[in-house]
Amino acid sequence: MKHVLAASLALCLTAFAPTLARADITRGCEFVIFSSNPAFSPTHKTLATIKTQGSCQNRTKANQCRSRAYNAGKSCASDLWAARWTHTVPQSCTNLSGARTGARLQWNGIFPKLPNGNNSFKDRIEYEACCRADGLKSPGTVHVRWVGSGDKGCGPNRTGSKSFYGGGNFAADYGVNCTALRKAGLCGTPTRTNN
Repeated sequence: MKHVLAASLALCLTAFAPTLARADITRGCEFVIFSSNPAFSPTHKTLATIKTQGSCQNRTKANQCRSRAYNAGKSCASDLWAARWTHTVPQSCTNLSGARTGARLQWNGIFPKLPNGNNSFKDRIEYEACCRADGLKSPGTVHVRWVGSGDKGCGPNRTGSKSFYGGGNFAADYGVNCTALRKAGLCGTPTRTNN
């Protein structure tokens, strides 16, 4: 009886050992989307963050997990910029769940009175540029960028022994006519005219 029990236990451990060695793991990278202008104080305004996660087979593939997470964040950022005129959050920014590779956009602040709704990337860029105390006083430009960072796999550039990053410009010069936008009510009640 002891031999049968020991053999059964050994068989169970052998059967589950490959599964344990291949268990899926996840790793992530940190993403920030921001606008900048020398007139801003500080010079950068965070518009959103993106939580990313990449899944892979086991701990020996952790860099592959982070590379997948980085690519998911990059896709989300790219798709968000492409969808800025639709005022919606693309599916690639809402597909993070469980132990799968994906990304989830997290806006910085809630602005319920944005002209095209809280999920309008375009309105958020313009609000940050025009409606803050240090906002642009007249028509001007802002730079809109994204940066992803983390351990190896979170971008092509190295900044330390285990720190990596990557990023890009959405628009080097994004024109914002703050005078017209404020007049239209972006920052509050629209200015009335006597027409």
